[in-house]
Amino acid sequence: FFLQSEEEAVYVYRLKGKTRNYMGIVACTDIEDFLQGRIKKHELTLVPKVQKQIELILRRQAAVKPVMLAYPQQPEIAAWIQEQMDRRKPFFNLRIKEEDTRHTFWKVTEPEALQYIRRRFLQDVPKTYIADGHHRTEATAHMYRLSRRKKMDKPYHRLLAAFFQEDQLDIQDFNRLVVRPDGFSESYFMARIAQLTDIQILDRARKPDKKYEVLMGLNGEWYMLRWKSWVLEQHAGMPALLDSFLLNRYVLEDLLDIQDVQNDERVSYVEGPKGFEGLFNKVNKLDDPISFCLYPVYMEEMFSLARADKTLPPKSTWFEPRMKNGLMVYGF
Repeated sequence: FFLQSEEEAVYVYRLKGKTRNYMGIVACTDIEDFLQGRIKKHELTLVPKVQKQIELILRRQAAVKPVMLAYPQQPEIAAWIQEQMDRRKPFFNLRIKEEDTRHTFWKVTEPEALQYIRRRFLQDVPKTYIADGHHRTEATAHMYRLSRRKKMDKPYHRLLAAFFQEDQLDIQDFNRLVVRPDGFSESYFMARIAQLTDIQILDRARKPDKKYEVLMGLNGEWYMLRWKSWVLEQHAGMPALLDSFLLNRYVLEDLLDIQDVQNDERVSYVEGPKGFEGLFNKVNKLDDPISFCLYPVYMEEMFSLARADKTLPPKSTWFEPRMKNGLMVYGF
C-alpha cells in the first residue's frame, strides 16, 4: 500500500488551498530535540488524547501524520525550498476534489543538498515550535522513554515532522463550549461577568474583531465581552496575555468551578474554521451549554510564550495548513 524509500531523503511539500499555498519540508527529527528543549511546546496537552495517540502508535507501528513545527523566517531556507520545487519533477501529487486542495511532494536525496539543509537548520534554526501535534509529540516521547528503560522493543526515537516558516502558517481561533454546573444561576453569572468585562448585547453572533474581545452565547442570546482594564493590568508582566488564559482563570475556574481544564469533560472545543455552523452543531449535541468564541492568537505570542517555557491553555490555536493522514508515513 505504501512505497518505502530505500535511501535517505527529505521532502519539500506544497499544499495548494482555496485561498493560498503553503510550503515546507517533511523530514524526521530526533525526539531528543523535544526532550532537550530545542522543539518548544506552547500548549498544555490533554491526558486522554496523549493516551489515545500512544494506543494508535502501538496499533499502527507508524506515525501517519507529521507534527507541524514552525520556525521564524529564514530567507536561505525559503530559497532552498523554492529551488527544489523549480528544478525537480514532483515525486507525488494528489488532488482532493472535495476540498479543492492539491498536495505535492518533491523528493531530495543528493548528499550535498541534504548536508546543506541540515547545516542551515543547525546554524539558523536553534529552536522550532510545535504548531500542531502536541499530543503526538508527547506520545512519541513517552514511548521513547519506555524504550530507554527496555520496556519497548523499538527505539521510537524519531519524530515525523513538517517544518513550516512562520509566514507559511495561518493561526485560526479555537472556541469553547461549557456545560453549566449544577445550581447554575444565570442572573448571578451575568452579574459576575459584568464585574470582569464590559458587555455589549448583539442581535446576532459575530466573531471578535480584536484581541481581548470574547463572544459569549447564553440561552440563545449573544454578548460581546471586553475585559476591563483592571483585569488586564493584573497580568501586565506576562510574556503574552491571552484571552484563553483570562477566560480559564476568571470565568471557567472562578465562576463555573472548572479547576482542571485539561481533563474536565464539561469543556469541549470547536476549531474556528468550522465557523458558526460547526459551533451550532456542537451546541445542539449538548445540554444548553455556554459558548465562548475567542480572537486568534498572534504568531509572535506563541513564540514568546514558548521561548519563556510558558504554555497556552489546551486548544488555544488552530493552525493551517492541515496535512492529511497517510500521505507521508514513518514506520517505527
